[in-house]
Amino acid sequence: MRKNKDHLYFPRSALGERIFKTFEIGFLSAVTIFAPLRKGKTTFVIHDLIPMAKERGFLVATADLWLDRDHPEQVIAKALKEAIHGSGFVRRNWMRLSRPSPLVKGSGFELLELFERFRHLGKGRALLVIDEVPHLSSRNEFESFTATLRALLQRVQGDVFVVFTGSSQDGLARMFRNSKAPFYQFSSVVPFPDLDLELAQHLGNIYHEVTGRESDVTKAFELYVARGMMPMYLRELYKICVDQNLSAIDADKIVWSQMLIEGQLEIPIPVQSTY
Repeated sequence: MRKNKDHLYFPRSALGERIFKTFEIGFLSAVTIFAPLRKGKTTFVIHDLIPMAKERGFLVATADLWLDRDHPEQVIAKALKEAIHGSGFVRRNWMRLSRPSPLVKGSGFELLELFERFRHLGKGRALLVIDEVPHLSSRNEFESFTATLRALLQRVQGDVFVVFTGSSQDGLARMFRNSKAPFYQFSSVVPFPDLDLELAQHLGNIYHEVTGRESDVTKAFELYVARGMMPMYLRELYKICVDQNLSAIDADKIVWSQMLIEGQLEIPIPVQSTY
């Protein structure tokens, strides 16, 4: 059984299983995971989706478009090269790979070759993950590349599967629901539900194992709901409770203030004084 080194992580194995089942029976070849920021999409991709893909024999390429917001084509090209050649190749050739290539000017020949090699090496089980794909709809200058990307993905459909993620509802609408957009109806949206009381219970159990004390799971869960049901918030809450021996309410003040200072949120959500 796969073990996660992050002991605080609460797995979403069932969601991953559903995605791969749709791929393996040929029902879908591309899915989109949408949820606002700080809901755990990227964590799910890293800790659940990618390990599950590798366990099933998939060749995996991962491209986070926010790593280089000016050159999404280069981000995807590097992701494919790393999957094909290995991370060592990418590190050795980082400066060369970072320079604008002909595909930036719209030829797409290099990217075509990369997709063909990715498909060939994957032997029908290749997975491309594109994180924050709505970024492609954020600038007019990305339109040509976006159309090229759609054509290339269509070309390898059935051998290369795609998981898109996005946190912008408007961006996803421009990408997949605009009838004039290259990716119109190309992908199906997979629901990404909030983690419920089970997450608080999971962290509460770990708190008990570490400290020997019982956690007030009910209060922690109420704070989690009031703060927008962000898994990272609840993780940090329990960490503060352990490190500083504080109650959930006192730990909340520290965690929420820190998240605001770090710019992870813009407007604080009031917590009802019901305790």
